[in-house]
Amino acid sequence: MGTITDMSSAKLWLKSTFLWVRMKQNPPHYKIQGQTIVMDIEQKLEEICEKDVTHLQETGMIYQNQEGRLKCTPAGAAMATYYIKLETMKGLLALGPGSKTADIVITFTPWSTSKLAALSNIGNLATSYF
Repeated sequence: MGTITDMSSAKLWLKSTFLWVRMKQNPPHYKIQGQTIVMDIEQKLEEICEKDVTHLQETGMIYQNQEGRLKCTPAGAAMATYYIKLETMKGLLALGPGSKTADIVITFTPWSTSKLAALSNIGNLATSYF
């Protein structure tokens, strides 16, 4: 949230992470091979940044302002603040505004439909007794 403002700062930030350490310690795991390992790692890091920034822009989590700086959209800021996975945030956005709690539970719960129907019936029975 303001830490990464362009591709250059994205690469710099990634160099401060465990990913960078692992890439240097185990280049073959990241499909990095060649005579100039450090340059190849730099190239791989750039590819990762470009791919992920593009993906975040395509999914509406970030945008580039008029000055060319990367900024979070409200959804991207919520995702970063509350540590929401990208796939989860995409699912939440797909539900749209005004979604019911039941819709959210059904979308994000790995239960079968029959189990959800049974739970719904139990809820209906409980409310009829009170």
